[in-house]
Amino acid sequence: MNVLIIEDEMKAARELKSLAENLHEDVKVCQILQSVEEAMDWFGNNEMPELILSDIQLADGVSFDIFRNLAVQAPVIFCTAHDEYALRAFETNGIDYLLKPIEKSKLQKSFEKLRQFKYFFNHESADYSARFNNMLGDFEEKSYKSSVLVYVRNQIIPVATEDIQFIHTDNNLVYLYTATQKFEIRKILDYLEAELNPGDFFRANRQFIISRKAVVNIQQIEARKLEVSLSVPTPQPLIVSKDKATRFLKWLKKK
Repeated sequence: MNVLIIEDEMKAARELKSLAENLHEDVKVCQILQSVEEAMDWFGNNEMPELILSDIQLADGVSFDIFRNLAVQAPVIFCTAHDEYALRAFETNGIDYLLKPIEKSKLQKSFEKLRQFKYFFNHESADYSARFNNMLGDFEEKSYKSSVLVYVRNQIIPVATEDIQFIHTDNNLVYLYTATQKFEIRKILDYLEAELNPGDFFRANRQFIISRKAVVNIQQIEARKLEVSLSVPTPQPLIVSKDKATRFLKWLKKK
């Protein structure tokens, strides 16, 4: 089985390749692609793989842009953060998904499901193409939160997303920072990341989600990491790893 991986973070891509090839002797990852543009070029010059493992948010756009412009002739398993709307779309349309960080047991189940329902992915099946296109439509209708609920003593207050400078987690507690205030949130960063518009917010690392408009300065430090300064002081240095640095800079230039 020839498997194509579309993932812009090379560390995650290499881990996924190792997991897939170690699970089954007949699995061979034919290529790792990191962007929409690279994938479009690759599909134009190579045979269609038998399976695609694809991230959703890439450095230069979303992977849906690839499939929207290509005739889908292979099943796709998306790799994504937790997103309730996304999970419903996958379950309804029979496409599997993997939650990051990817677990070996989950990947194993995905391959087993693929083998059990292999007839569903017949390249000549008009029904598959129609259902896949319906799934893309479900994602395109995805709406993001315009406000986030915070807790102040015995009150629950909505804070507009446009007022958010950054969100930080520390010792299992999560706080939202505006230009003037700090609030407690009772959701983990993975949930918040899925609810916020990725065009406006970026998951810089395990501790921070930051707003684009809050970024005021970027400094390159050792090992190609980036240290980011925001308009509001952060409780600890905000470091973007070298694996995320390119994606972060491209995200920052989009608007």
